[in-house]
Amino acid sequence: WDGVTGKKFKNEFADVDPDKQRRREELGRKHDIIIVPIFFKRDAEQAVKIIESANVLKTKLAAHKLNVWIDQRKSLTPGQKYAYWEHIGVRFRAEIGPQELEANSICLSKTTTPGNLAKRWKKVKVLSRDDIHKLIQRLKTEGLSFLDTEIPCNLCSADDYAAPEKKLPESEDDDTATTAKSAMAQRNEPTPSKVAPVIASGDSLDVNYVLE
Repeated sequence: WDGVTGKKFKNEFADVDPDKQRRREELGRKHDIIIVPIFFKRDAEQAVKIIESANVLKTKLAAHKLNVWIDQRKSLTPGQKYAYWEHIGVRFRAEIGPQELEANSICLSKTTTPGNLAKRWKKVKVLSRDDIHKLIQRLKTEGLSFLDTEIPCNLCSADDYAAPEKKLPESEDDDTATTAKSAMAQRNEPTPSKVAPVIASGDSLDVNYVLE
């Protein structure tokens, strides 16, 4: 049942073999935290940015040994997703909507009893390594005791936090652009790298997941 609307949500695995469905739920319970992207379906550009942000966050959290999954199912509303994970026993979720995307943050929620009001922390920053370490510390304090919160951290890489690539201003004068590039090289500025999304083997509901 959807704890938000009070309606019974659609069981998208209704036609699946019961043993496979039970296996999916068993694997789903192993997730430590679920990331729920929230966006307007008609805004394709916004959806792409929010999904990309969710993948970046997943990569950062997975580096700290968290079992993370992004719930991108289109058949359920955000509220129905919350209810689904609460009822199979996953306590933590990170919500990323347009406001969170703009602020480089998440809304962190923790549920102890399915259907009850969740404990929430809004505007939790997740941009820098320090932001992520603070989030890891909060998750440990709230119940994920296995997490390593030792600083300096030897789990995450600085490469995962590279700044977006700087674009040089367009100029009709090629010599000007070349001079600007040379100046960047002389300052030994590192070439930023993109964070690749992590697809963990325990992602029981991923599109490409094959149940053994």
